[in-house]
Order: sequence, then C-alpha cells, then structure tokens
Amino acid sequence: MLCSSELRGLETVVKEVEPHDTSSNHIINKLGQGKHLLAYPFSRPNLVQVEDQLFRVASILNTVLQALALNINIGVANDVEKSTTAILDAVITTQESLDKVKSGLMSVSSVVERTDQRSGIVAAQLEGLFGPAQSASTPQEILHELIIKSTEQSAHLNNIE
Repeated sequence: MLCSSELRGLETVVKEVEPHDTSSNHIINKLGQGKHLLAYPFSRPNLVQVEDQLFRVASILNTVLQALALNINIGVANDVEKSTTAILDAVITTQESLDKVKSGLMSVSSVVERTDQRSGIVAAQLEGLFGPAQSASTPQEILHELIIKSTEQSAHLNNIE
C-alpha cells in the first residue's frame, strides 16, 4: 500500500517536470524556449524532487525484497529443521531395531553354543557306549552315526530274544 502511493507520487512528480507546451505563436519565444530546453530541459528543484521520490520508492522496494528474502529463509530453515528431526527419528528407530536384532542373535548364538556343547557331550557318551564313529567329524555327524549304530544294535538285540 505504501509502495503504491509512493509510485503514484513519483508518477505525479514526473508529469510535473515534463516540459509544458506553451501556445506562444511568436517565433522568437519558440526559439528561445527550444534553446533553453536543449541546454537544460528540467529545472533543478524538479529534478531534486524526482530524485527524492525515486529514493523513497527504491527504499520501500528494497525493504519489501528483504522481507521476502527473510520469509523465504525462515521457510527453508523450518523445512531443514523438520527434515533433520525426521532423519534423527529414523536413525533412532533403525538403531533400536538393530539393537533388538543384535540381542536376538546373541540369544540364538548362546543357544546354538550350548546345543553344540551338549551334542558333543552326548556324542562322546554314545561313542563310549557304542564305539567310535568312523567317518564323522562334527558332533552332529558323530551323533547321527551313533544313533544309526544304536538302532542297529537294538534291532540285533530284538532278534536275539
């Protein structure tokens, strides 16, 4: 609103400083006015008035542009803050998920370790009962081979009875 009124004021001042058409028919007056207009067509006070008006309009436009730039910067800062918050939330959620997976893997790992220890103990006990396994190398293979041997011996004992 202020800018519009300043622009209208500038327009008025510019119209005032434009040379006015004098309807003098006298040729000497016309030549004198033409000579004067060619030398310096505007009056100094009018030019100062136009300069002042232009300065006010330029100042107002500069203020408006600065306010607009500030508004844009605030919007960008808000968007960056929201994005940062969303990314941090995603990082926290991912870290929590990874911690749960790690905990689950640790639990499974300890169960597997205990199972391997127990299968080794059972395999050693069965090996003591039924003799050593021939081709097995892991506790699971030894256990499997010994189970087959025990099944064979059980079948053999059933045939003896």
